[in-house]
Amino acid sequence: MPILILIPCLALFGVFGETTGRAEAASPSIAEAVIFPSRLHYRQSATMEIRVTNRSAAPIDTVTVAVDPAFLSAFTALRFDPPENSDFSVRLLDVKPAERRSVFIALSGEKYGRTSGRVVAKAAGESTAVQVSTFIFP
Repeated sequence: MPILILIPCLALFGVFGETTGRAEAASPSIAEAVIFPSRLHYRQSATMEIRVTNRSAAPIDTVTVAVDPAFLSAFTALRFDPPENSDFSVRLLDVKPAERRSVFIALSGEKYGRTSGRVVAKAAGESTAVQVSTFIFP
């Protein structure tokens, strides 16, 4: 009987709700911040945002942002903005000094359980990487 009372109480306080995580990394030339769903319901849609900032005093020709395919394999209905390459990477061209660019990924939870992976930003021989993890529950 106590479990029947406990479950609705936990739900009322958001224990079973969706949550968002944030991870950051930086190198001398680039900074990366990723806002991602850390807890998500099955078949629920969410958006992941990857922010890349040029920290140098010079423009960067190309910043490549890549998301671990193992992480993305737990989701369906993936839509990248700007559009991705076949390897789940996006190239951001001509990033000015102090400029921040974002990559948005719309996704929907498909596989129950925890999925984890890395988001890497590379530019001019430097790279940053952050670890992301999402738990998809019924």
